[in-house]
Amino acid sequence: MVSFSKKTKNIVTIPYHLFNLLYNIKNVKSNKTQKKLKKIKKVLNLYKKYDIIQNEVRRMIQIYTTPSCASCRKAKKWFDQYNIPYSEKNIFSIKLSKEDIFRMLANSENGFEDIISTRSKIFREKKLEPEQMSVQALVSFIIEYPSVLKRPIIINENELQVGYNNEDITIFLPKELRNSEIFNSFSKGLDEDEEAEDEDE
Repeated sequence: MVSFSKKTKNIVTIPYHLFNLLYNIKNVKSNKTQKKLKKIKKVLNLYKKYDIIQNEVRRMIQIYTTPSCASCRKAKKWFDQYNIPYSEKNIFSIKLSKEDIFRMLANSENGFEDIISTRSKIFREKKLEPEQMSVQALVSFIIEYPSVLKRPIIINENELQVGYNNEDITIFLPKELRNSEIFNSFSKGLDEDEEAEDEDE
């Protein structure tokens, strides 16, 4: 992660379009101006690097899993087969954040209905009806009781898949591989369809 020193932060007072302007300035004769320009270039390079990192994080595939989830293992095997990088988050050992939940919701078609199991026994034990809970209350509930989530949940910048399906998961495949013989032969070797696992563990 890119961090900025206090000195660097103090430099960031010039509008971004001026950074671009200053970045292209050449033949500056004043030594004082040249030193300032070097500092500005340094800051601009840090910004560019930070933007690249942020874009990569947004594009990175995140898989939310649990240890005994067979569909989770199949999804990871699929990504490993194609050397597609992903980040795994075991929802039982790593606490979910509100950002995690809202990111899922933002990419879903039907909101909470897509990502939680309303049949989960925890709802019955707590005598709660998900449909009657506020968004904030339900988000907090999921963070406290992550077993209500279906799994795996696979997400990147724009896409979301719940459960494992060997056809649907191809949305995460690079375009150049989607119609390859290797992909087709591998897909045939996997189960045709796996429902999202939503049992309480």
